[in-house]
Amino acid sequence: MAAGRHRCARCTLLSALLVMKANALAPFHHAAIKCRDIERSMKFYSLFGLEEACRFRSGAARCAWLTGAATRLELIEVPSYVNATAAPDGLVEEAVGLNHLAFDVTDEAGGADLAAYLKQLNARSEERFRKSLRLALAPQQLLAGGAAYEYAFIADPDGVLLE
Repeated sequence: MAAGRHRCARCTLLSALLVMKANALAPFHHAAIKCRDIERSMKFYSLFGLEEACRFRSGAARCAWLTGAATRLELIEVPSYVNATAAPDGLVEEAVGLNHLAFDVTDEAGGADLAAYLKQLNARSEERFRKSLRLALAPQQLLAGGAAYEYAFIADPDGVLLE
């Protein structure tokens, strides 16, 4: 190996991740997991050092943000009485597991509101791919942990929700 050219697999992966982060559209904000019992899930994720940051409601669902080690995880407990076909926010009680990935586009939006940012993003999608974005939920506001957040959901090409 030449001096100064360290190439172990771990360092190569770390280098690739740093390049991905530098080229990312927006910082990762959180992952959301749908669960059947929020208290049980909070206890489980405490094993990984995640602690409750706040609790809030999103429609009929009880929610909590857990934080720790520079990570934010949203737990969404969907009540069994929610009609899966009528749920406006795409929450289906029977489908527990990963719900969505969220990106913080505050800096990318450049001070514009979220609706204006989504319009710009859609124009970029139409220019690059000749396809419009699939808006799953129009911009809304949520109060959580004493802060107001503006959010919306779009679907990726396979239907995965992105906030």
